[in-house]
Amino acid sequence: MRYNIGNGLLKGTMIIILTLVFSGCAFLSPVALKKEANTVEISKNKPAKSCQYVAPIEATDSWLFVDMFTANDNLVQSAYSLIRNRAKSLNANYVQVLHYEYLQSSLFGVFEFTRMPAISAIAYHCPVK
Repeated sequence: MRYNIGNGLLKGTMIIILTLVFSGCAFLSPVALKKEANTVEISKNKPAKSCQYVAPIEATDSWLFVDMFTANDNLVQSAYSLIRNRAKSLNANYVQVLHYEYLQSSLFGVFEFTRMPAISAIAYHCPVK
């Protein structure tokens, strides 16, 4: 019985490719906002004087070339969810956004795909009113 190595390799490669394609759909959803991070307030304004500085935080939602297949609205929602989740993990409840921009995603600087949101901010802990 002859076994064609090339044919088996082709089948294995196809299985891997299909698995990656279908599992990739899970990456296309926006980053989930953790329940406890829902209370984190985000603003461009400086916090009240009673708030304490915690740390600088940043968020960019992009994973390899997944941003090519994701709607910009989902990328923006993900970036803000990441900021809130990170702030809450630092026990912060207020985030002052310092800078918001879209970064261009490309392959080797040649093939431009999509723009991904990038947020730079400062996390604060403010007394609860």
